[in-house]
Amino acid sequence: MFRGIFMKQLNRLISLLTCLIVLICSIISICVITQLLPPDILPGGSVNPPTASWFQPQLEALADSTRTNSLTNIAIFSIAGLVSLFVLILELKSPNKTKSLVISSAPEGDLTIEEDSIRYLVEKTGTTSRDIISMRCKVKIERRTPNIPYTISINCSPKITLGSNVQAVRDDLQIRVKNKVETLTGLIVHKVNVPRVKYDRGTTSRL
Repeated sequence: MFRGIFMKQLNRLISLLTCLIVLICSIISICVITQLLPPDILPGGSVNPPTASWFQPQLEALADSTRTNSLTNIAIFSIAGLVSLFVLILELKSPNKTKSLVISSAPEGDLTIEEDSIRYLVEKTGTTSRDIISMRCKVKIERRTPNIPYTISINCSPKITLGSNVQAVRDDLQIRVKNKVETLTGLIVHKVNVPRVKYDRGTTSRL
């Protein structure tokens, strides 16, 4: 679970930085093409000894391009900048918050559990089997009726030891996950789907 959360946050950070870099590069390129900024605007250059600044040759080529090429380049950088700005706004406006599911309601307030906690419980329950090495799962909310717990569906994709009986592992996993989640959380598990099972080539079934 913690590795998944870390990777999710890392991917989001990389996405934000990439969009920000593309946006800045697009703005600088357009300003150089339209001669609002000189090609040596970026740091890194010096007069003595004479050295070019960062990407100065590329920016000089943009500044010296023909009118037709300049219009084409402006259009390309404008599209790239707008797309990166749009993605950047979406990422910043939608913080990566996990959903909370209501287990019970009372006048004093609702008792909830985070969706990531359910996912972690399911994955730990699955990997207690001697045939399951690792497992990923997704929790889907089926319906919400006032004053009763959420009804959910769970999709599991286990990686099992080579030689394990796929059907037996699937049936056992469905029963154990449903019973464990309903017993410990009070949520209603509509169904547990196991649409895909993958053998691990590096291990064999432990008899």
